[in-house]
Amino acid sequence: WSHPMDDVFRELIQLIKSVRRLDPPEASVMEAVQSHLQSTHDRATAALEGWSGPYMAEDGEYFCNFQQGVSTWHNPVQEWQTELAVRQQVLHRCLLQGFAKASNGISSSDAGSEKSDVLPALPLHL
Repeated sequence: WSHPMDDVFRELIQLIKSVRRLDPPEASVMEAVQSHLQSTHDRATAALEGWSGPYMAEDGEYFCNFQQGVSTWHNPVQEWQTELAVRQQVLHRCLLQGFAKASNGISSSDAGSEKSDVLPALPLHL
């Protein structure tokens, strides 16, 4: 058994290690985080191409991808939103939290709430 987000965490660990190894200035770290999140957002947008819904059924709402010939009870947007949120939280905590505390005097409990919405919402066209 492996955790459903095992590959995500492995990818994040590699990114964090490579950024920390370079010991770059804050601007470069922020750029690396934003670039990674944008790349993931672009993959999500491509993966959501063709999905539509929700459609009503006797058992609840479902979503379809007619191009792939599949349907699901689970909103495909929610999976990607969860993945993007996890990626953003992990990267901010591991790479940016120290910068926020040092430059703004923010306590570690407040630093997590200082995240900005760096990416637009994922589209799900009906």
